[in-house]
Amino acid sequence: GMYLLARDPRKPVLVLAGPGTGKTHTLLAKIRALLAAGIPAGDILAVTFTRRAAEELRQRLTGGDGAAAAAHLPRADTLHALALEAWTQAGGQEPVLLSEDAARRLFAAANPELAGAKLKTAWRDLSLARERRQAPTDAATVGPGLYAARYARQKADWNLLDFTDLLEFWLEKLAAGSQRPPYSHVLVDEVQDLSALQLAVVAALVGADRASLFAIGDPDQAIYGFRGATGAARAALAALWPDLATTT
Repeated sequence: GMYLLARDPRKPVLVLAGPGTGKTHTLLAKIRALLAAGIPAGDILAVTFTRRAAEELRQRLTGGDGAAAAAHLPRADTLHALALEAWTQAGGQEPVLLSEDAARRLFAAANPELAGAKLKTAWRDLSLARERRQAPTDAATVGPGLYAARYARQKADWNLLDFTDLLEFWLEKLAAGSQRPPYSHVLVDEVQDLSALQLAVVAALVGADRASLFAIGDPDQAIYGFRGATGAARAALAALWPDLATTT
């Protein structure tokens, strides 16, 4: 529709799209409209929630033309994949990335007095606090942040990172201005599933001088709510961008 090329490209747009309303199709149409308007492919970034979605987007953009066409495509990737690239660009050697399961086991090893339900709760609380960008709180008996600090020290000692570390690192770099991504158009799929941390990364990517933001989401359906997704995507976006235009 009309929103594909908004009159004011600096005005952020949230497209509310429920299940089965062709979100990927809308994203593709927006990308094609930008390319047709003469925006260089290298200026466009599409952020997807999963690697599979990024792959599907890339394939549909090439129309199956393979590698040759892919070279002239906008970037389509997850925030974690982009953050990993930022880590290596900053001179860090490729880190050993912990899977969700391995991270939980390392947390348990670093905090041997935790077991069973207590361990489960402590791990969930820490994971949620980090995704929500809140200070971790531990049981009052051990003082705030002890479990988190031990876990962080264990990772540092063994040169390990978890996925949240990657995003925290990248956010720091973006906020400090030491990494300036080249994108003037940032498109975000499934925005309702982003945690506060992930939204902060998107905001830093868009930057103070405002790349244009085009976000698509289903406001009533946050599948990953247990990961600290904001759930209220519209409110969270409007808080970051008060001039957000919402359309269906």
